[in-house]
Amino acid sequence: MLYPITRPLAKIALSVFFRKLFLSGMENVDWNKPVILAANHPSAFIEPCILACWLPKPLHFMVRGDLFLKPVSNWVLRDLNMIPMFRMSDAGVSG
Repeated sequence: MLYPITRPLAKIALSVFFRKLFLSGMENVDWNKPVILAANHPSAFIEPCILACWLPKPLHFMVRGDLFLKPVSNWVLRDLNMIPMFRMSDAGVSG
């Protein structure tokens, strides 16, 4: 529910913030098959947002699991197509 609403709003905001965006290699991706994108994102936030706004299909993101521990953030993050990834060092994981 939140992903389809926030995607166009984020695209407008990013268009205002960034005057030019270049996505290269799009012709190499077969969007009719499952795809794993591994983006090099030093800012850890803007690059995934750009990909989510300009790629033709909705994306799902792997996110630190500890962000999902509170019920409200759990609902919001899952509704934005984010999937928790718990590490052995995260809370609630026993090895």
